[in-house]
Amino acid sequence: MTNRRRKYRDCTNELRRANRLLATQEETNIIEANNIGLFYKYINNRIRYRKAIGSLVDDSGNVVVSDRKKTEMLNIYYSKVGIVDDGCVPVIDVVTVNSNLETVRFTTADIIAAVNKLKPNLSSGPDGLPPLLFKKLKYVLCYPLSMIFTQMLSIGPTNGRRLLLFQYTKRESLATWQTTGHYH
Repeated sequence: MTNRRRKYRDCTNELRRANRLLATQEETNIIEANNIGLFYKYINNRIRYRKAIGSLVDDSGNVVVSDRKKTEMLNIYYSKVGIVDDGCVPVIDVVTVNSNLETVRFTTADIIAAVNKLKPNLSSGPDGLPPLLFKKLKYVLCYPLSMIFTQMLSIGPTNGRRLLLFQYTKRESLATWQTTGHYH
């Protein structure tokens, strides 16, 4: 490791430590103030919606912060790398499955393992809750979530439809597989 890289690493580690210390001090001050309004203000600031796309840098090296300009930049980029829909639907081989999945179980260990894979950041997901919340509460939530997921899949689809489970990757290079369900 080069000296520059080591200095950079040490500097970023020191910055992280200082940020954590500052956050801890801020939280301590809020607790010691014994002010419920201040507490709720702090919590709401931590879980509110944040912009999904940060600043971008254009081809000239300028930082782009306006939503309109970012939209234009991304539109130009994706129009270059995307493909034009030719209206043809690709042929997919039909796979016949002659077995039924009778039982699907989610154990507390499964839930904890899945939560451990979450990135511990404060960016809210589609449910508006940050992954850090689930990581902090994983031991409290693992049993209720395992019961909910097991119950949801034990009931199965209604109206005579079937649930097809299959594995896919978001990118071909991913080594981990995710399972999703689609009703038919």
